[in-house]
Amino acid sequence: MTTIAIASDATAILVTVIVTVVLHLKMFCNALMTGHYRFAAGGRPPEDHILRSGIPTQDFHGAAASTSAQDDSVRAAKASLDRHLRILANDNENVLPGLFVVWASALTIGTRDWAATFHIVCAAIFGFSRVAHSLCYAYSKQPWRTALWALAFVAAVAMGVNAIIGAVEYTKL
Repeated sequence: MTTIAIASDATAILVTVIVTVVLHLKMFCNALMTGHYRFAAGGRPPEDHILRSGIPTQDFHGAAASTSAQDDSVRAAKASLDRHLRILANDNENVLPGLFVVWASALTIGTRDWAATFHIVCAAIFGFSRVAHSLCYAYSKQPWRTALWALAFVAAVAMGVNAIIGAVEYTKL
């Protein structure tokens, strides 16, 4: 087994940490919005009715709420809930694996001068695109949602290539 010392760039690590924290906060805010819409749609456990006043009957699925006098507001809440659940699922499919690639790229910069700048640009694009993608999803903005998803995907693939190149360089040490 060969032992190596991992070399990176301080700014690249800083940008990586900022992107990680921002995306974590974005996912947390979306989870809060999902919880809000679950209440409004009647989709929380029945015992949760004691947590808020003036909300529909809670029964996990919102079935009891859908027959109430609040049909229009419940339908709107269910639509918003579905949209935010899809954002959460999309984040689980793209942000979490993407962050592994962002960190792999940051930790394999080594002595390649260009790799730090390349990583910083790609990580910033990835972070910005994922936040903007979620906003576009929440507010039904097409084709921007798809374009931002694609931009984040390309940035993640580019960082993956950067990480592979860096890992190969480490094997030559």
